[in-house]
Amino acid sequence: MQFTLLSPIIAIFIVIILLATCIVCVAVQDSQGSRSRSYVRANTRDPWLPVEEPVPEKREWEPSQHIVDCLVCSCGKWNASNQSVCWNCDASLLNREIQTFYFETAEKCAVCGYWVYPGEQIVLCPSCQAQGHRAHMLEFLKAKGCCPVCNQKLRANQLLNTIQKVRGSVKETPDEE
Repeated sequence: MQFTLLSPIIAIFIVIILLATCIVCVAVQDSQGSRSRSYVRANTRDPWLPVEEPVPEKREWEPSQHIVDCLVCSCGKWNASNQSVCWNCDASLLNREIQTFYFETAEKCAVCGYWVYPGEQIVLCPSCQAQGHRAHMLEFLKAKGCCPVCNQKLRANQLLNTIQKVRGSVKETPDEE
């Protein structure tokens, strides 16, 4: 009688141990950065073989030259060249001359932390001149409403668009708001 009562309890215990082992294996595999793989076979008689995906080429960082046209207010903050009032102090910018600044991207994106490579679109914070990938800065502004470096409250239209300088020529970045 005791043997028949213990059999279901032992079976349940073994199933629980097997399930726990599977859960641990999946957790360890996920923590090691496993990725989904594609499999292919030539015909129905061949075994499935994993498809080798090409490893993306790692690029070395090289500086990218940019130009930004802006109006510098008396409070010292940069404003987009099409603004008529300073975003920081509400002073008039009508009599200010547009100033052109040339710079190389020597910093990483303020949002993602990766280098800005030549050809990538960047924008600047008008308050602290923090630079970042255009898409990342716009996404951060949409989520938080402020600069990722100085925490200054900003709107997307206050970011300073840059123009990329490519081998002596100037290539404008498209303005997509």
